[in-house]
Amino acid sequence: MSGVASRLTAVQTLHDILQKGRSFSQTFPHYSQHLEPRDRALAQQICFGVLRELPSLNWLLQQLLQKPFKGNKSILHEVLLVGAYQLVSMNMAEHGSVSATVEVSKKLGHKALS
Repeated sequence: MSGVASRLTAVQTLHDILQKGRSFSQTFPHYSQHLEPRDRALAQQICFGVLRELPSLNWLLQQLLQKPFKGNKSILHEVLLVGAYQLVSMNMAEHGSVSATVEVSKKLGHKALS
């Protein structure tokens, strides 16, 4: 389950950065304090990678989604950013990336991706 925890941390951190205008240094320590060092490193790698490749990842999601997520579902955009980054740039196994992405959405109370 640690793989899901590190991805959840990345999603929550990215949501605070992209939707609330907070900095990485303000948010990441709060969300990652419960993670083991290896999982914290994965979450950090995902955050930095998504931010670095944000324009191309957003373009990819625009091609796949009919409309953007709004309101309390806006965090699902970050869930999909994390999933897309893993698939496109991290060369992670597709089944593992997809499964972890679905589990993160469930942990956030959204079943839209399952």
